[in-house]
Parts: sequence; C-alpha cells; structure tokens
Amino acid sequence: MSTKNESSPPLLNKFPVELSPPFTTPKANMPVVLIPESEIVLMREGKKYFQGIGHIALEWLPRPAIRFHAKSSRANIDILPDKCQLISNELGRPLVAQITDQQISTETVSVKGFVRDDVLPHGMEISAASFSLPNFKADLGKPVRDAIGRSSRRARSEFKAEGWIITLDEVRDFDEEIELRDELDKSGGYGITHTGYIHRIDKSTFKAKELLSLKDDLFWFFSFCRGFKTGPLLIQLYGKDNTDRFLNLSFPIIEPWQERILWLNELEVGSLASIFKGYLRRVHKPIWTKPIRSAIHWYLAMHAQAGAIQGAIIFGQTALELLGWTGLVDDEKLISSDGYEKLPAADKIRLLLFSCGIPLEIPKSLVNLDKTARAENWKDTAQCIAEIRNALVHPSTKKQGKLDRVTFPAIVDAWRLCLWNLELVLLCLFDYKGNYVNRLGPGQWRGEKIQQVPWAKEEANKGCRLSQKKEDEDMASHDKKMVKS
Repeated sequence: MSTKNESSPPLLNKFPVELSPPFTTPKANMPVVLIPESEIVLMREGKKYFQGIGHIALEWLPRPAIRFHAKSSRANIDILPDKCQLISNELGRPLVAQITDQQISTETVSVKGFVRDDVLPHGMEISAASFSLPNFKADLGKPVRDAIGRSSRRARSEFKAEGWIITLDEVRDFDEEIELRDELDKSGGYGITHTGYIHRIDKSTFKAKELLSLKDDLFWFFSFCRGFKTGPLLIQLYGKDNTDRFLNLSFPIIEPWQERILWLNELEVGSLASIFKGYLRRVHKPIWTKPIRSAIHWYLAMHAQAGAIQGAIIFGQTALELLGWTGLVDDEKLISSDGYEKLPAADKIRLLLFSCGIPLEIPKSLVNLDKTARAENWKDTAQCIAEIRNALVHPSTKKQGKLDRVTFPAIVDAWRLCLWNLELVLLCLFDYKGNYVNRLGPGQWRGEKIQQVPWAKEEANKGCRLSQKKEDEDMASHDKKMVKS
C-alpha cells in the first residue's frame, strides 16, 4: 500500500500513501461507470431475448441504483419480459435485471433497467476488501501523502476491533477549483467522499459471510456518525494471492447529503477510532444487536424529523425505552421485567439516564422548555420528555389540555432534548470517553460546544453503569496475542 519517493521531502516519506479510490465522483451526482461499454445479453429460462452493447453504472438520481443501458442494431428482437438475467462477460456472472424501458425502431432497439447483485463468492479466501463510502464526514484524520510524494493532507481514520482493521481515507478532490463537499453543501445529492480498506490484524483470510456481517455493522456505524443513512458500497474483494478479484454491486439505502448537527467532533483526530471498538463489541452481543440497530434507526428518524417534530419525539422515547429494557432488564438484570413494565414512562427514562451518568437537569439553553417545566411542575428532563410524548399520543381531554399549554417552541426544545439524550445513551453504550459536540451546549459555533461526555468525569456517578470495560480489556489482550502470532 505504499511506495517511497526518494526525491520527496524526508517528512513526507514518513506518512503512509493515501488509498487509491477504485471509484470516484469528481462532481456531485456524477454517475459511476462500473462496467464500460461491452456485450450485454438478456435471457430468461434459457431463451436469449436481447444481445447488444451497453454499460452498467451506479446512477444517483433520481434515487441511487445500479442501472444498465444497452442498444442493439437487430430490429427483430422480442418484447422483453419484466425480469431477466443480465450476462456481461466483463463481470463474469449473471445479474438479476428489472426492465424499465424498451424502445424499438426500424434500426435499433434500446433497453434500460435496474440490476440487482445477490451473488457472493462463498468459497473465496479473501485477504482484503476495499469499499466506497458516499456522503460522509470524518474526524480530522491523520496525515497521508500522495502516491508521488509531493504533498500531504490530513485524511485518514483507522479503526481496529475484534481482529479487523478498517482504514478510511477522504477522497482527494480532482479539481482544485471544485471541492466535492462544498458542492454537496450547495446542491445536495450524492458523491463518493471516502474510500476504505478492510483486512484482518493477523493478515489471515476470511469468508464472504464474515465480510457481509461487517458491512452491515459499518452501515449502522457510519449512519450513526453521519446522522442519516450511508454505508459501504461497491465492495471489491481481493483473493489470497491478491490477483483473484470480485466486485459486489449490492448496496444499502443511501440518503442524500444533508447538513446535520453531529456529535462527531471534526476538529479532533481519533474520535471514530475511539468509538468503533465499543460499538462493535456492543452490537455483536446477540442481546444487543437488534435493539442497537433499531435505536439508531429511530435516532436517524429523529434527525430527519420524520412525522414532524411531534413524531420525532415519539420515536425518541420509543428508542430510549427499548435501550432501557435491553440494558436494565435483559442484560444487567438490575430490575425485573414486571418491575420495569410497571414504572411510569418518566421513571424508565430517568433510570436509564442515571445508569449512563447523563445529567437529568434541564439544560439552560432550552429556555422555552424550562419555562413550561416550571409552569407544569416537571422536575427533570425525563419527565419533560414523557409528559410531552404522552400528551401527543393520548387523546384524552386532560392530556390534550396539557398539550394546549405547551408552546411550539417548547416542543422543539423537547425534540432537541430527546435527540441529545438518545445520542448520549448510545455513546455511553459504546463506551465512548472522548469529546463530543453538545448540541445543547453554549455558544454559536461548533468549537464552543465541544465537551467531554459527562460519564467520563469523575464526579458523574462513577461513569456509565452499563459499560463494557472488562470485555474491552479482554479483547485488547486477545488482539495483542493475534498480532504476536
């Protein structure tokens, strides 16, 4: 992955060479050609319906999908069925094709549609894999240099956990006058912002099933860090001798670029690495896998204000109660299932926040919510969230009367508070001890809002009671043994 340029400055030679991205989008929403112009055959049940020249590309608009376009000079081609097998010699395996249009003239036949790739090389001994990551923002990153050793930039994040190493580099802009991130900020849409590389710490090979599981984990991890759905796509598998290669065209749901207030501190190095180990440990515990993914799903829905502000608050309390049940009842067994079910909603949230070392006082920045809480005699954040949520979902006259007394600015404050609490609970469950951007903190710009997570401070209830410290120590020892062997 690196070459040394003797003519470059000595300092540059100390930096690793940046990853070479297999696929790029120099401009926002630019299609990514995966299979260039070559022969394409469409078949069904052994019958050839179409043979022509075309290409396969990842097209971002109107929504991200793998699409194909092909033409044939043969005018006597049959009407195509809706679903076919697409065969391309360049790819070497059939794909499932959904035909969306077929135009027939006296001279040519044009066909286009979607393709789906469900094939994985289950018998392949994989030594490494690369992937593209769209619409992402990382932390500051460590220095890397270009391939010829003429310049460096801070672009690399590296995660190590459970025997894996994931290297993530921000893709270099191809045009000095056009920065992809600035273009995405202005126009929205999609672009490949990062490229990644996966291998094992001990350099052993692995199977496609293991990589598929890691791909799902990375999807939810990157989405949590970004505030909307994004994850690895266009995964290239490398065989044991690094000559056998396999390009997987399946990809997850990717949402368009949006500006988000994120917990991730882009001004520091190592925030992603600090949280990844705890995240992977937590999500790999069978009792936590589904709840964590569900909670991140609700967290993203809260960011998007799905169901408007009011619906987002309901989603947030749903996620908090789910995590509370999983941590306090199923995992730590601090309270029985009957006891938990009998608790009022405010007490369920209060117990979870206390266990995570998250303060219950209403932040001073939530002026409108604080005013309402004083008027309604709500004593802490847990009661604020529960009371507003209950007023939103229950149709009784009493509940609706309470909702009439809550101003819309106070409801917006409650949404911000609920999002902040859910964010902190997840960071706590992932044993994150570093700095984060406190969305409710003082100041007008991100730098002023950077704070250490509350449970990392000695006075905050001796840290998170749902931590995985012992498991982290055991895994660290395991990783060291793997490297030595």
